[in-house]
Amino acid sequence: FYVFNSRKGILYMKIGVTGSDHICDRIQKTLEKRMPDLEVVYRRSNDYRYGLEAAAQFQKGKVSGIIFTGPTNYHYALKRLEPNVPWTFLPHNQASILKALAESAVRYSCVPDVISIDMYEEQLVQETLEEIGISNGRVLVAHGSSPDQGDFQDALTDFHRYNYFHNGAKICFTNMEKTYEALSAEGIPCISFWKIRRRRTAGRVLPCRSILIIPLIRRRIFRSGNGRRFIIRMRCAS
Repeated sequence: FYVFNSRKGILYMKIGVTGSDHICDRIQKTLEKRMPDLEVVYRRSNDYRYGLEAAAQFQKGKVSGIIFTGPTNYHYALKRLEPNVPWTFLPHNQASILKALAESAVRYSCVPDVISIDMYEEQLVQETLEEIGISNGRVLVAHGSSPDQGDFQDALTDFHRYNYFHNGAKICFTNMEKTYEALSAEGIPCISFWKIRRRRTAGRVLPCRSILIIPLIRRRIFRSGNGRRFIIRMRCAS
């Protein structure tokens, strides 16, 4: 899956990446550092539906393959366009959930036992909660929502809002920018997967490696930069 560069007379790999600004930025920094000779073309949008247009343009531009930043824009495009090069997407993983839980501890002083979450595998989230010692946690997943719905993002926002006010959800985890902004504007505790990054708060750095996050959350204790300890409350105020 290499492309021939007629000017240089060599074969090289050209990859197309499409998705949200935040994730594309992270991919770009990583690839520039680790694979500087790889040619990468980015088409950025925080609207998952743009993945279809981006994929069509990439394929016309003769890329070697296409990387979608998540499963939502990938599946939306796949139902509407036939791939003529390899397509893939960045899969959900436990590390992202652990980072979101750590972010919850820092921002909202809680490790939630009831989570409202969209576009994530329920079993993966449940296993992550059990790993950090929350064996009776509940995971509320938006199974009925589909990117093919015309009101998809509005439906996700309504789903999280209802869970927070009526189903006991302590916090909402989302991949969708508009949903995150709407919930945050209403004062509903919400963590955005695409915005998770190293966060400095009052001299504290949010650890981003799961090997550090697991014991910290399990013990409900964090240490500040000067060595002082502070306790993480286990429940958020509703």
